[in-house]
Amino acid sequence: MPGCTLSARSLQRLEGVHPDLVKVVHRAAELTETPFQVVEGLRTLERQRQYVRQGASKTMRSRHLTGHAVDVAPWDGPDFDWDNPARYRQIWKAFEAASKELGIPVEWGGNWKGFCDMPHMQLPWKRYPAGSNAPKPRTARDLAKAGSRTVRTARNLRLTGAATAVTGAVSGLVVEDPLGAATAAVTAVGQSREAVVTAQEQVSWLMQPGNMVIALIVLGLLVMAAATAIIAYRVEDDNEGKNVGRS
Repeated sequence: MPGCTLSARSLQRLEGVHPDLVKVVHRAAELTETPFQVVEGLRTLERQRQYVRQGASKTMRSRHLTGHAVDVAPWDGPDFDWDNPARYRQIWKAFEAASKELGIPVEWGGNWKGFCDMPHMQLPWKRYPAGSNAPKPRTARDLAKAGSRTVRTARNLRLTGAATAVTGAVSGLVVEDPLGAATAAVTAVGQSREAVVTAQEQVSWLMQPGNMVIALIVLGLLVMAAATAIIAYRVEDDNEGKNVGRS
């Protein structure tokens, strides 16, 4: 069975850590194939200086100082399995899956090229600036990257509306006699001339090239406006904490 139970000490080490990262840790613990525990969360400035002196850290701008990072390690008891890269990668897979499921971006120190830090998980600077306990508002692009079907569908709908409007704008230059084409098509399948005339009268205004142009442009603009509104509402809901996830 996948998953592990975080110890009381691990839960204590999550105190002061950003709530979004805490959510990811808990969900990763439910998904992981490799049991882990939290080694460290919020870190004091004095401890960070000590780590830099020892070479365990390369910066005084660590995300641990603001509660935007945690260190985790494989745990089977009674000791941590510190030097097992394969097991850290398994833990990262659980964090990555939890991050995607919750729509909360997380970075892994194991992916860093300059200084590989296997236990380290952090919230990205771009969305979670230092000194701020609230993430930057997400945009439609952020939601699309996170896999929001609503945003992607609305974007496609907006493109369709734009294409419709463009089609309307150029249709007057391409179609010179739409009534003649309609008459020929209906007559060819055996309809009576009277039926064709009646249909022509009913749609004569719309089928006039100039009016068709107007109708297509208006339709396209309405579709674009509706899609834009859907995207705006979805982004607003996400930033207010509603409908979190992929939907």
